Amino acid sequence: MKELFREQWWLFLSISICFMCSVFCQFLMAYYMIRMIKESEKLESEKAGLLKGWIEEYIKEESRISNTSVFVDKKIQQFCIGKWTILQIKHFSGQALLLMIFLAGTGACKGIIEGKTLGQILPYYIISILGLYIHFSLSGFLNLEENKKILRMNVVDFLENKKSYLYAQLYPKEEKEEQEVKKVFGEAQDLELKEIIREILA
Repeated sequence: MKELFREQWWLFLSISICFMCSVFCQFLMAYYMIRMIKESEKLESEKAGLLKGWIEEYIKEESRISNTSVFVDKKIQQFCIGKWTILQIKHFSGQALLLMIFLAGTGACKGIIEGKTLGQILPYYIISILGLYIHFSLSGFLNLEENKKILRMNVVDFLENKKSYLYAQLYPKEEKEEQEVKKVFGEAQDLELKEIIREILA
């Protein structure tokens, strides 16, 4: 087996790189998803961070948004890590795994053509099976789809039930000015009403 690794070191290196890319993408998606979930659970006590842009857009476009759930779903799908969306990173992870399997299969076929024994080509099969097992085990453990549902539920609940708090946190100055305008306008209305009553009584 050591001889095989020395002869095909470039192939094993390529397989290892593909496998590490696949695993890295899985952990990258999970990290950002868990981070957003934690933020969504503490939106009242902490700054929104990754979710701030969503909340600000919701407040600005609220009159045009007919379905909060659809709005949040779109934001989750459009969320980017660098220049890549979560969906694109997920696809890249799957493609890296498939490339790893392809390279391992190529190595096994090459070994068979060259007349290698079963023991000499067995490492390629072991790598393929182990790679598949680790990839799908991680997918199940990190559970990206379930995390998406939790994030969606938390954000939708906050946007629909705590709009007044949300507006006060994001736009405290504007809200204060609006209240002052309402107060002045209300006082002006009271004065006008008093003048009308005086004229009627006179």
